[in-house]
Amino acid sequence: MLYKYFLLAFSLLLVHRINAYQCGTFRERDKYYQETAELAEFQFKISHGNPVKSNNKWPWLVALFAREAGICGGGSNKFCCTASIIGPQHVLTAAHCFMSFKGEQRENMHENVFVRLGSYNHSSKEAIEPKLAKVIVHSEYDELTFLNDLAIIKLAEAITFMENVEPICLANSTSEKDFNSNNNLHIVGWGHQNEAEYDEEGNELWREPDVEPEMLREGLAQKRDEDECAMLLYDKLGLCLDGRVCMEIGHQNSEPGDSGGPLMQLTQNGTVWTQIGVSSISTLKKDNRLAILYTRVSRHCDWIEKNTDGEVKCL
Repeated sequence: MLYKYFLLAFSLLLVHRINAYQCGTFRERDKYYQETAELAEFQFKISHGNPVKSNNKWPWLVALFAREAGICGGGSNKFCCTASIIGPQHVLTAAHCFMSFKGEQRENMHENVFVRLGSYNHSSKEAIEPKLAKVIVHSEYDELTFLNDLAIIKLAEAITFMENVEPICLANSTSEKDFNSNNNLHIVGWGHQNEAEYDEEGNELWREPDVEPEMLREGLAQKRDEDECAMLLYDKLGLCLDGRVCMEIGHQNSEPGDSGGPLMQLTQNGTVWTQIGVSSISTLKKDNRLAILYTRVSRHCDWIEKNTDGEVKCL
């Protein structure tokens, strides 16, 4: 009997440890600031950002793959979207990654995709592939306007956190106030790499064939003037900015595959990584500069908490 009580106590302690694991851990500070300075210097000379070389720099990054051709824009066993770990059993990404599923297919979306955690390189044998329980697409997601472009992937079992597998913190309306400072804003993803050229109006003149990257890449981002972005967004696409963040990325384009990836910022006096947005759509190309719309996380804190059974809360 004593043995059973011991096992129960140990199990509860383990669950508590997993759930209480600190999110947004900021590692290797000196190295980070050195690499960020290099990114700032070269970001408009290097297309598509810089390759990430350390597995534990962005330990919450997740790669989403299709099991069959035609699913979420990928081929058979091909990468299709980026995502982020937000809790022991939940991953956050974009709803539009799952829009190829129709009707009854939506009930079994989790059986036709898989995720890989803990590695920046698709070919790594160290990556973890947990079983999936279900995919929850935001009930108010609009395929025409991309509003509420969020989805949660629930894992079949809680994952054990370690240096290269950790959750990122999610911004609420209070922690998001640092966002206006425009400092330490990062984007990360496995988007396709292909050069393109645009005319003065932002129309695409030519584009190289897609190259699916093996390596995770990172870049710096700047917040674009919301009034200007809202006006351009409405004039060109008839869309509103409501519930979204507009970022300017310069020559580091966000490409197919970056969808669902996090817009991140150091908060709490530069000590914690917090996810501000989820990569949704890109538009307004002009002079090879790109405006990317991110679904604003703080607008959906209640939805996230409800659909993770209270496991994940915005901080």
